[in-house]
Amino acid sequence: MVYAPRWYYIMDVKPDDYSHKLCYNSKRSDCLDYFWPHVKRMLEELRGAGMLTGLDLVTVIPSHGIGGYSPTLDSLGRRISQHLTLPYEKIISRVRVTRTDESRIDNLEGRYRAVSGSMELNRPLTEKNVLLIDDVKTTGITILEAKKILLGGGVENTLTICLGINATEDKNGQLQEVG
Repeated sequence: MVYAPRWYYIMDVKPDDYSHKLCYNSKRSDCLDYFWPHVKRMLEELRGAGMLTGLDLVTVIPSHGIGGYSPTLDSLGRRISQHLTLPYEKIISRVRVTRTDESRIDNLEGRYRAVSGSMELNRPLTEKNVLLIDDVKTTGITILEAKKILLGGGVENTLTICLGINATEDKNGQLQEVG
């Protein structure tokens, strides 16, 4: 399951400040102060539902380029780890560049091929329950690839949160907006 404090909308569907900041600002500059109140409210709801118990580590999905991480996600990972009193570590690295426009591939199989094998673990894992953070969930392929890597490295459970879920892509109603 993937949780997010808000839906986000592509700008030609329903422009709003949250979506604009998420899609255009959060990858280049640190927007922690803007997103933290939304994420904090969501975390408290998840905690109240017992969803955050037993976590061992907080980590983030890397940017599309090799060696990079979104400034917003990095700051958010640190803040969440402090809030939940958990360690934070960037344990997943991008080893092959994926273009951001590949997320718009209409064919999910093509999107999967574009992302598959693009990330790896930085170290062997002893942690069993990991909170995984991403900026947006469009098709879910990047999250699935990161989860596959974590599970292959010995993690038993992952809980994923994003800053936004694309409202136009959640055709199956499989994802939940919290907050």
